[in-house]
Amino acid sequence: MLHRSGSNVPPVKAKDMNKISVVIPVLNEKETVNPLYGGLTASLRSLTGDYEMIFVDDGSSDGSYERLENIAREDSKVTVVKFYRRFGQTAAIMAGVELARGGIIVTIDGDMQNDPADLPKLVKKLGEGYDLVCGWRKERAGSYLMRFVPAYLAARLISRLFKVRLHDYGCTFKAFRAESIKNCLLLGEMHRFIPVIVANSGKKVTELVIADHPRRYGKSKYGIKRTIKVLCDLVVLKFMLSYSDRPMHFFGKFGIAGVICGFAAGFAAIYRMFQVNPDDIYVPALGLLSVFLFVTGVLILLIGILAEIGARIYYTQGDRRSYLIEKIINENS
Repeated sequence: MLHRSGSNVPPVKAKDMNKISVVIPVLNEKETVNPLYGGLTASLRSLTGDYEMIFVDDGSSDGSYERLENIAREDSKVTVVKFYRRFGQTAAIMAGVELARGGIIVTIDGDMQNDPADLPKLVKKLGEGYDLVCGWRKERAGSYLMRFVPAYLAARLISRLFKVRLHDYGCTFKAFRAESIKNCLLLGEMHRFIPVIVANSGKKVTELVIADHPRRYGKSKYGIKRTIKVLCDLVVLKFMLSYSDRPMHFFGKFGIAGVICGFAAGFAAIYRMFQVNPDDIYVPALGLLSVFLFVTGVLILLIGILAEIGARIYYTQGDRRSYLIEKIINENS
C-alpha cells in the first residue's frame, strides 16, 4: 500500500532517461536559496546531459518564495512550486518528484548543510547498477548528543526492523532512478524511510559518504516533536510493509489470542467456583478478566475486518495527494 494504485504520474520519456531532476524542499531558507542554486548549477553543468531543478516552497514566510521566483524568471531550467500552506517536507519532496521529468532524481535539503559538490558522485554511484544511493553524513556537524546519538540509535532501530543496512536514514541528499520513487505513496514524515520502501520493493540500495556542514542561516526544523512523529510513522511503516494487503493477519492473531485467553479465564473462574471454593476471592476477578479479554478480542477482530475492507477500498480508488499547489513557475518548460 506504499505504492500508488492507478497512479496518474506520467512515465519518464525515453529521451529524458539520462536527464537529472533535482528536487529541493524549501521552508524559510531565503539566505541559502541563491548559493544553493549556484552550487547545484555548477555541479549539474559538470555532468553531461540535460537537467532541471524543482524548488518546492512549503509555505515559507520569510521571502524565500520571492527569491526563488526571481531565480526561475532568469533560468528556464528552474521550476518553482508554491504550496498554499505548509504541508511538510515529505509532501514537498513528493510534489517535486511527481513533476520531475528526468530518469534520475536527486533530492537535497535547502539549508546548504549538504554540499551540492557531492551530487556528481551520488549520480555516478547510481550508474553502478543501484536504484537508490543515500547520502551518509559520516562526520555529522553540530552537537554530538543532540544529532549524532539520536541518528545512530534511529539507524540501528530501522535497520533491525526492516533488514536494510544503512548508517543514515535522515539525510535528504539521495539519488534515485525515477521508477523507484515515482509511484511511492508517502505521508507524514516518511521521506526518511524511502530507502526501506525502495528496498522492500526488491530494488538495490546503497550509501555513499558525503559532507555535512554546520547550519549558517535560519533555524533547524528538528526537535522532540518531530522525533515523536517519526516514531509514530515508524510503527505505521512496519504495519504497511508487512500487513497492508492482509491487515487481518496482524489484528487477527491479537484478537484470537484475546478470545482464547478470555475463554481460559472463564473456565478458570468456573473451575475455582465449583471445584475449589464458591466463595474464592479470585472467582469474580477471573470472571471480569474473562469478559474483558473476550470483548477486547472480538473488538480487535472487528478492527481487522474493517482494515481489510479499507485496504480493498484503497486498492480500487484513484490517485490522491497530501498537498495543495497554489502556483507553479516554468512547469515543463
